[in-house]
Amino acid sequence: MEKGSSRPLVSVVIPFYNRERLLPRAIESVFAQTWKNWEIILVDDGSVDGSFAVASSYAQAHPGRIRVVQQKNGGPGVARNTGVSNARGAFIAMLDSDDQWTPIFMERILAAYDACPDVDWIYVNVRRMNENGNVVIPSAFDDSRGVDFRRLSTRKCAHLNVIVDPAHLETALASTVKEGANTIMRRHVFDRVSYHPTLRYGEDRIFTMLGISAGFRFGYIDEILMTKYHHGENISMIPSDQVDRILASYANRIQGFLYIRDTLTLNRRERAALRLRLSKFYFEAAITMLEAGRGYVEPLPYVFKSVIAEPARNPFMKAVGRRLKKRLHIGSPS
Repeated sequence: MEKGSSRPLVSVVIPFYNRERLLPRAIESVFAQTWKNWEIILVDDGSVDGSFAVASSYAQAHPGRIRVVQQKNGGPGVARNTGVSNARGAFIAMLDSDDQWTPIFMERILAAYDACPDVDWIYVNVRRMNENGNVVIPSAFDDSRGVDFRRLSTRKCAHLNVIVDPAHLETALASTVKEGANTIMRRHVFDRVSYHPTLRYGEDRIFTMLGISAGFRFGYIDEILMTKYHHGENISMIPSDQVDRILASYANRIQGFLYIRDTLTLNRRERAALRLRLSKFYFEAAITMLEAGRGYVEPLPYVFKSVIAEPARNPFMKAVGRRLKKRLHIGSPS
């Protein structure tokens, strides 16, 4: 693509809630882009700290290029939908307020779109760091949850891996396909799908599943073009002592998967993957309650739901089976 105003406009949606300290880093990473035709929509999701003032100072310094939209607190999905509704670009980029792009993030993705016009949705590899600058996960595509993702069939188009595997949705249901706020999508994606309005955890995963089901073509760039930071304000990195937040995250994930079950037409393998994932969520919620010392009454309904969701491959029944085998010394040397 030629440099200059002929380059398509990229609308960068940055939702934030109480991110006074972290927001400038995300914004500055957009300014550092080698791709210069962009706008930023900052969506204040009901912050009660100085975040709005920070956002407003950027908007005042760059009128017409940065806009701030305020709304009452509705969660990240609502905030992202609000940002998209105010966007003017042919492409929509999602950037979380605590993340940071490398300077060539946009350049590499838009070059891939130029070379591969049939692709609708492109995401990139990510590294995770703590606030001290130490790398926690060097490649999100290669952490322990990326095994199934790496097995998806792809075709090469320039520097893009275009996913052509019919098990794409099944993999997203069973584990993950590693996309999220490391993404630039064509604007027309939002003509058919949007973020779930009540989910506050895992809403990007549900959004992706809707996009896969809608038939959009996905591709990924296997380069580290973004940094996600681990800190005390992460929604997705909840300290283990905050049991209520952990349980709320499980409740939201369960709600999201039930929504997928009731909304999409799934094949047999996809339904099986969804049942197993639900079973694991129920089981993990029950274990969290037990480990937090909440007795046996509160976790019991979750154990039952875990078994009912997927009796054949239920994690609770497997755990009981392992305990019985140990007690009966089955499979142990004589």
